[in-house]
Amino acid sequence: MRSRSTARRGPKAKFRLKANAIKFYDHQNVLRIDINNPREFKVLRLIERNGDKQPRWCPMGKSVEHFWRYAQVADGANRRLIDALANAPLKGAATQELDELCRSRSQDGTQVARFNPIDAQTVLLFIAVLSGEFAITGFRNRDLQAKLFDTAPSDDREARRRTHRISRLIAKLRD
Repeated sequence: MRSRSTARRGPKAKFRLKANAIKFYDHQNVLRIDINNPREFKVLRLIERNGDKQPRWCPMGKSVEHFWRYAQVADGANRRLIDALANAPLKGAATQELDELCRSRSQDGTQVARFNPIDAQTVLLFIAVLSGEFAITGFRNRDLQAKLFDTAPSDDREARRRTHRISRLIAKLRD
């Protein structure tokens, strides 16, 4: 049995506010929220005063009844951290590679179109290509069609159009 200190190897980034923390681990792309002091957060409870119940924000306790609030707090922390990291200045070789990916260029006399990393269709393509199921055997045209289109093609013309579109995307990814 491994001790806690050797169980997680590799780089870790930790953001802390008092006793609570958000941790990134390089191993298996883990993002973990530790709420060690939930009393720093508030939960809306009905408090009885003079015979009638009134809503009031109270410190959140460590009980099962507050799991819904734990989820809200953790989700909010995730979103704020990801938004902050998205606005952080980029440095290093990966920035240059992404910049080159986002510019059209000419390769062997053929114009290669650019990718737009904030376009919804491009994001879906990257999610499909980078999904773990293709890590060993790779992907084919029909595999990407299954990931990118929710429904089957309505006719042969639509099927050919989709096949040609995916072929162009694969060629664009290859270039």
